[in-house]
Amino acid sequence: MGIYGPRTTYIIALKDCPGTHEFLLLDEGWLLIMSGTDLSNIAGFGLLCFCNDKGLLTIGHGLGKWRHVKDTTSIGEGKMFSPGNLRATSDNPAYDKLIDYYVREKYTLRYTGGMVPDVNQIIVKEKGIFTNVSSPTSKAKLRLLFECAPLGFLIEKAGGYSSDGTQSILDKVISNLDDRTQVAYGSKNEIIRFEETLYGSSRFAAGTPVGATV
Repeated sequence: MGIYGPRTTYIIALKDCPGTHEFLLLDEGWLLIMSGTDLSNIAGFGLLCFCNDKGLLTIGHGLGKWRHVKDTTSIGEGKMFSPGNLRATSDNPAYDKLIDYYVREKYTLRYTGGMVPDVNQIIVKEKGIFTNVSSPTSKAKLRLLFECAPLGFLIEKAGGYSSDGTQSILDKVISNLDDRTQVAYGSKNEIIRFEETLYGSSRFAAGTPVGATV
């Protein structure tokens, strides 16, 4: 997950490395990685990621030098919310009730209008909840394969949870490349609240495992 600007960062997760790993772009140049195992080539960005036998991650990029600045292994509780697709509250009473809860409980609003920066801040701040819920007249727009599942993997590797309302976004079956879905990312208690408010119960109350966290 890349965030571009005056402070350009990547957040990366690998299957065999614990947590997520944030890298900061320092300057232009060539970073040569001399050793490592479990090489992964991140398509589209020319990134080379190495996870050694001690679980340490290194990153290289042909156009810059990067510093490993942060590991995230847990997403805790905190009153920060990022509500997407708010127009759905007009004909989805459950979503309207959830948003009203955040406002009534004086959650801090952190919403950019983009899912990537909103999910990024949950990982960086290690707290919060992102929601994007559909309704009869405001359908789901986020693509499962290209948007929701990749960020779900990052969140769950960081120690958080994802949900489409009833299951981990990583457990959702992909039928077509253009499948769309509603989604929430956040801490365990926030996802429990999300599922219970929208559908009356949460899989966690029954102890059902979730995606990459098991």
